[in-house]
Amino acid sequence: MSEQRYIVIGRILGSRGNRGEVCVESLSDYPRRFHELERCFIQTGSEGYRRYEIECIRFIKGRPVVKLVGVDDIGRAKQFAGLDICIPVEEAVKPGPDEYFLHDLLSLEVYTENGEFLGRLTGCYHTGANDVYEVKRGPEEVLVPALKDVVQVIDLAERRMVVRLPEGLR
Repeated sequence: MSEQRYIVIGRILGSRGNRGEVCVESLSDYPRRFHELERCFIQTGSEGYRRYEIECIRFIKGRPVVKLVGVDDIGRAKQFAGLDICIPVEEAVKPGPDEYFLHDLLSLEVYTENGEFLGRLTGCYHTGANDVYEVKRGPEEVLVPALKDVVQVIDLAERRMVVRLPEGLR
């Protein structure tokens, strides 16, 4: 039996009001995600993931404010600050063609189109213009723009990415 996998859809910023609500920063690319949420899992570190039913969700200036069943006061709500709100991977909206979830790309081996091993994809930075993949090999780091003319191949089955680095990037 395989272990349940989760993806992060938001981060709890802190409590809101005195009835146990928490203010959430949405980290989802799917704007309606929080409108449809009925339950979630909160990653608590040593305890792993704990399931919470959603009592209600409202929005203040576009930001979700979530009331979890059983979290009924400000003191309890404050304990959730900084924790991630997650959903099971199988409940995620399926990516479109040539779209990928970051959790599927992490640890891909990255090569140039000439076959040079650059390292493993370890993270992604969201910039104003485009995302940038962080690729590390030991202490060396290469930042690769996540653009169609740069990323030539993504093969999830082979756990491999092939890139055409722009002139002067290395």
